[in-house]
Amino acid sequence: MKFEETTDRLPTVAIYKEFRNQSTNVTTQVAEFVDNIFGFLRANANEVFIRYDELTKKLSVWDFGVGMKDVADLCQAGKSAGAGPRDIGFYGHGGTMALFWLGSSFKIWTLRDGKVQFIHVPARDWEDPEKYTLMSIAEKITNIPWKSRDLATTQTNTPKELLDGGHGTFLEIQMVPNERNFCPKVVANGLADLYAPALKAGKKIHFQIMKGGYLKKGWSLKPEKEVSVAPENRVQFKFDVLGVPVQGHAIFDPERTSGNLMKIGFGDKVILSTIDCYALPGKERCMGSGVTGYTEIGDAGLSYLTVHKDEINNVAFRKALMEGIYAEIKHL
Repeated sequence: MKFEETTDRLPTVAIYKEFRNQSTNVTTQVAEFVDNIFGFLRANANEVFIRYDELTKKLSVWDFGVGMKDVADLCQAGKSAGAGPRDIGFYGHGGTMALFWLGSSFKIWTLRDGKVQFIHVPARDWEDPEKYTLMSIAEKITNIPWKSRDLATTQTNTPKELLDGGHGTFLEIQMVPNERNFCPKVVANGLADLYAPALKAGKKIHFQIMKGGYLKKGWSLKPEKEVSVAPENRVQFKFDVLGVPVQGHAIFDPERTSGNLMKIGFGDKVILSTIDCYALPGKERCMGSGVTGYTEIGDAGLSYLTVHKDEINNVAFRKALMEGIYAEIKHL
């Protein structure tokens, strides 16, 4: 059998420049790293550390998870670890886009099985307009050597935090100058909302704000406080939507003045907040106010989510989900 000659069809650096021009924000992109850290098939860690230096504009994100199999994977668009239980990762797209959207350059260290792998991607390697259509980032960073801890300490300046932890991954990102603004309060509040399910389950997100290498402020995100209501004002529910198991709860808080709101989540993360489940279009709707809750979509529903996991991408599934929630909460 005769085969046609094939040529390299890996994405060129043009795709990374496209990432840079996406309409998004710092919180959403930092959340992509948190997804990877909490993910069962990824770092599978229970803590995230986020550090930002206001003087140098460097953002660091690290964990003490299992470590990466290859640091180059995070730089290759579409390189996915697959789908696992309660793991929101799927397409191998989010973390890669976050690196190139947030940073003009970045460094990655990963410590696994006692050895360190390191990569530095400076801006000059992919921002040059004379080169970006002709080369692939993935081609430049294959076969990265693993080094012993001792060699890594001297040859790659492996962060002390990672060496002390014994395993995990450390990202150091030089933020895009004059374009990316890391506002600690905005990012922290955004992550607290997005990862409310993870924080409630005992996972942790820590912040450190530095100025020229010196600690200015540090804190950890706290889980939301439970609202105490009478038993008749609380409901728990379970049902299936197109074969996908769904479970959740809702409460009626007579003291709430800001209306109704249902949060929809998958695994450790809130996907969207909506009021669409408080009515049946053209039929009936909840007349009261103060009904809030949380609904978790089971693992089989991952494929119904958008690429950025911020909405449901299947009209039939979304409609049936909203109708199912309405049936459970309408009596509150």
